[in-house]
Amino acid sequence: MSEKRNWQIKGKFYESCRTEGHCPLWFGRDLWEKPCVNFETYEIEEGQIGGVDMKGIIIIRHQDKIGPTFEELQKGPGEGAVYISSNATEEQKKVLEAFAKNNLAAAWKRLLGIKFVDINIKKSDRTFHITMPFGEQKITLTVGGDGKTPIAMGNCINPSISNLKFGNTDVWAIRDYGKEVSYRNTEGNVADFSMGGEVLLKLISPFSDIKPIIPKLNEMDYRIIWPVINKGTVGTDDMQAAIIYSPKGGEHPLHSHDVDELFVLLEGELVVTVGEKEYNMKQHDFMYFPANITHQAVNRSNKDAQVLVILAGTKYND
Repeated sequence: MSEKRNWQIKGKFYESCRTEGHCPLWFGRDLWEKPCVNFETYEIEEGQIGGVDMKGIIIIRHQDKIGPTFEELQKGPGEGAVYISSNATEEQKKVLEAFAKNNLAAAWKRLLGIKFVDINIKKSDRTFHITMPFGEQKITLTVGGDGKTPIAMGNCINPSISNLKFGNTDVWAIRDYGKEVSYRNTEGNVADFSMGGEVLLKLISPFSDIKPIIPKLNEMDYRIIWPVINKGTVGTDDMQAAIIYSPKGGEHPLHSHDVDELFVLLEGELVVTVGEKEYNMKQHDFMYFPANITHQAVNRSNKDAQVLVILAGTKYND
């Protein structure tokens, strides 16, 4: 069973995006043209998630396809990735992974991934430089007419943000998940944040609670990366579903099931063998395998592939 518990965290917020000058979305206005992309850092100074202390944890959230209208912003970005500082303990990691998936990425149409990495923040006068293995963010606050006090917004449109100070992002970049995003001299903000709510502590499909749909596989060839539905997650004996990852060159052994199967190719290309026939599958193609039909999938392309597999039951044949 899933368990919901309260969370409340406070700290410093650092945000950069692609706009030159300050983003209209901060003022309830639409962007000038195409959707935005950003880099957000949350430096937690105090608070807890599900009763676990989070002081000292840093979270980076990269979001893409934001807006471009303010109305579309409210519906959530198209996709994003979450990076969490590797100083987290095992107890913290378990809670943070659920928090990232079910709270930070809840509105996204696509979660690219969650990674625990080394994150460092260097602070010097009005400059804040955040680095990690897959990118960086460097913001310098802009001072007002007195030559020393940062320009600020007193009443932010985001109620979880306060004491927002405007700045210039000298550079921010993300190099991960096939992306090479890099911007210089764009908008930057530094603020205080305080937010809370409920967190679903148990992931929808924790790996420790499930049995793979296809046992005895070489994990270097095929790996279940996101089990969705089975007896271990929702208690059903009537179906199983999972997203399966195949790197280039990966080979799924010949096998069959006692039940019908639907095979949907989400990304990449695969060659599927059914009996003596081969079928070349491309993105968004799907195949139906009746029960007890032997089949195999091989990734002969130079790109990784992901497949959604749905079984009308829980039995498996060698």
